[in-house]
Order: sequence, then structure tokens, then C-alpha cells
Amino acid sequence: MKFDELQNLIKGADDLAKSLSAAPTEPINNAAVAAAAKDGAAAGGDGNTTAQDPNASAGDTPAEGDEEDEDNPLAKSFSLTLEDGTTLEGFDGTELIKSLRAELAAESGARVADGEQFLKAFGSVISIVNTLTAEVDSTKKANAALGKQLDAAAAEIATLKAAGEELTKSLATFGNEGRGRRAATLVVHKPPVGADAGTDPVQPSKAEILAKALSAMQSGAISGSEASRIEATLNAGQQVSKALLDRIFK
Repeated sequence: MKFDELQNLIKGADDLAKSLSAAPTEPINNAAVAAAAKDGAAAGGDGNTTAQDPNASAGDTPAEGDEEDEDNPLAKSFSLTLEDGTTLEGFDGTELIKSLRAELAAESGARVADGEQFLKAFGSVISIVNTLTAEVDSTKKANAALGKQLDAAAAEIATLKAAGEELTKSLATFGNEGRGRRAATLVVHKPPVGADAGTDPVQPSKAEILAKALSAMQSGAISGSEASRIEATLNAGQQVSKALLDRIFK
């Protein structure tokens, strides 16, 4: 049975119950009912028809086949004779209404249970989606941080590369200057024969002496202070002592 059909059936049963339980608008004339019953008995000719007491309850009226109709929701019936002698047979639909309401409650409960189960499942799906969203956001943040680190590393590598190129140029320049100093030759002018032995020989040029002094300082032949003294002596226009010249030109 569909839900709409069940609702229509319950509505019809409720309307029937209301019509049965409603009080009559006019009082029933017992004398008229009795007379109508006698007329009906005379017309039938058997004299066995008995008028039903309108004030009697439905449970006081005996019904045939009680044992067979115990499980029937409409088993309880009663008769009602109108003023014009018309006899109506009514049925008590209380059990039917109770059964329909119980069935409706069971179906509603099942639907509520299904709805709750769906909400629980949907809540689990929402929780999973939120977890995945949080993981995606965390991954994006981690990737952004990694990108910044890679950019910083690339900038540092570029700086080191530039510094290496500059160092290479400096070493090349320094090597060229060293080769020039090593290529410097010592020119010693010998005094003429018979010249005074105590006279100092002619010294090389200032540039040659400074170049040899720097080379000797780098090789450890003279100290830094001695190299500074040689430079100061030359700047003063004086001659460097023979002992220092021998050490730097050896």
C-alpha cells in the first residue's frame, strides 16, 4: 500500500468514526420506532424480526459469526432503525483506525530512522570532505614554503656563482702580476776596473726593487716590516742597503 493511499484510507475511517459518534440532531421517538418494527414484522409475515433499542450499545447486539470475525477490524456491528422504519447497519471502525494508525506510525518511524541514518552518513561524508580540504590546504602551504626555500637557495647559488666568477678574475689578475714580477731581471752595473771598492754599486730601478721585495716577502725571504722599510727608503730617495738587496735578488 502506498503512503498516499494509506492517508486517504485513514481519513475515510476518521470521517466514518466521527459520523458514527455524532449525536442525532433530533431525539428518537421510541413509540414510532416500535410501531415501525411491528409494521415491518407484519409485512414480513414471520414475526421474528426484533427492533433494536437505539439506546443499546454496539456491544449488546449479538452478531452472527463472532468466532469467524474476531480478527476482522469491522467485526463489531450494530443496527439502527430510523423513524421511517429504515434499518441501518453500522460497523465499529475503532480497531481499523487503530490498525491504520499503528501502520502509519510504523511507516513514519521507519522513514524517520532512514532519515537519521542518511543524516549520519551525510555527516560522515562532510567530515571526510573537511579533512581532505584541510590536507589540501596544508599541502598548498607546504609547497609555498618549499617554493620560498628553493627561491632563496637559487638566489644564494647565483650569489656564490657571481662571487666565484669575481674570484676567478682576481686570481687571473694576481697570476699575471706574479708572472711580471718573476720576469723582472736584475741589472747590476759593475764598477769600472780600478774604481773604489768602497763605493756602492748602482742599484736597480725603484720599480724593480719593489717588485722583487714583494716577491721575496711572499716567499718568506724577508718580513713584511722589511718590505715596508725598503719601500719607505725608496720613497725617500735613498738607496736600499746591500744586505737587503742581496736577500731580495738572490
